[in-house]
Amino acid sequence: MRMLREACKEDGLLGEGVLRSGGRKEGVYMRDIERLKKIYKEINDLTAEETLQLVRWSKTEEEQELFEGIGNYLLQKNQRTAIAENAF
Repeated sequence: MRMLREACKEDGLLGEGVLRSGGRKEGVYMRDIERLKKIYKEINDLTAEETLQLVRWSKTEEEQELFEGIGNYLLQKNQRTAIAENAF
């Protein structure tokens, strides 16, 4: 989650809406939640080929691990759907 938060901040997706501990409340402002929901939707719309390209084009090992994790998540999701539909 920390890596996703940092990536979102770098892309300008999270502003001062992310609160940290230290006497303040913890959480995310509503406008940031909507942006994160859009990211979630975009991730879920990725194809296997797109996730493979993201892994190949990763600039750092950390990026590569993130994109591999996303690819694995999507593969597992598709496998669960196929099993539920007896499509195997």
